[in-house]
Amino acid sequence: PEVGALLLECTNMCPFARDLSRRLGLPVFDMVSFVSWFYAGLAPRAFPAPEGRVSAITGNHWRAI
Repeated sequence: PEVGALLLECTNMCPFARDLSRRLGLPVFDMVSFVSWFYAGLAPRAFPAPEGRVSAITGNHWRAI
């Protein structure tokens, strides 16, 4: 089977992830990218909607942040 991605398990390899990805032409995952992805799921960004629009979820009017 062909390799679809590379996982760097050693934290010492994190600085080389970008170079490996460019050289191999594959996605490379490491502990830094994993923690960033995981944290993004725990604390998603808030994107403000235009003023005057009503939220489909809460029914409240949006306010500028």
